[in-house]
Amino acid sequence: YTSNRFINVLKVYGIKQEVTGKNRPDQNAHIEAFHKAIKEDYIWQYEFDTFEEADKMIKQFFIDYNYRRPHSSLNYKTPKEFYELNGGNMI
Repeated sequence: YTSNRFINVLKVYGIKQEVTGKNRPDQNAHIEAFHKAIKEDYIWQYEFDTFEEADKMIKQFFIDYNYRRPHSSLNYKTPKEFYELNGGNMI
């Protein structure tokens, strides 16, 4: 996340980059919860014989996570519902 191109894109969109401390998962709780969900709900539940099978399942996870799964941090709305309720403004 330190490439000049990435940093310039953030500046163009007025996004402030935040960096968490090394070995400090508590500073990035939302992404840590996301990682836990994908591992517990998909990765550890299946045995994949091919990369394609794993790829297909991970893509399904993203669909479920964003369109079907309510999130407590979003007042038990799905990310899609929350996005639409906020007029498409997330940043």
